[in-house]
Amino acid sequence: MARPLAADFCGPRLSSILINGWLALNNPVVGRQGENGMKDWREFRLRVFVDRSQEAVFSAWVRSGELERWFLTKAEYYDKEGKPLDPAESAVRGCTYRWEWVEGTIEKGSILTSDGFGSLAFSFGDGCTVALTLARLDGRTAIELLQSHVMTDVDRRERFYVDCLQGWTFYLANLKSVLEGGLDLREKEPVGAHLVNV
Repeated sequence: MARPLAADFCGPRLSSILINGWLALNNPVVGRQGENGMKDWREFRLRVFVDRSQEAVFSAWVRSGELERWFLTKAEYYDKEGKPLDPAESAVRGCTYRWEWVEGTIEKGSILTSDGFGSLAFSFGDGCTVALTLARLDGRTAIELLQSHVMTDVDRRERFYVDCLQGWTFYLANLKSVLEGGLDLREKEPVGAHLVNV
């Protein structure tokens, strides 16, 4: 069986929405406009504010035990020699990962950059990079997620863009929910298609 494309599993098929001000899109069309006035499908940017310390929010991304609280069914990070990291140990630049979602999709990639506090970038899918920037604003931690696509197949890039935008919209809202109140919005036993929370 062929491995699914990241575009096929980038998360739930959730409309691009604002959830009580949780997610602030960088502009009304989410991505940039190209020079010819057409939508630029090469990147999108999302932002969420979380009422937790920057350290706690950053740890939620770089520790496998934390990722499993809001994002994945199974998360594993490996050091540069391929040795698994402890679930409470932070992944750093050069570490690799293996992530698994509840429906069995598996993604493998690597940490491209990490300053240990405010910025993180990792490979994702085929020809994609996700970059996170964290900052304290008005007593909360702002997370900005930028996903960039370098695929040459335009149809595939557009599907990847839409699917991942929808997936990250849900998962950023779930991260906020888990870190602020403990409620995990993911479906643990998905049945049927088109669920927005798997």
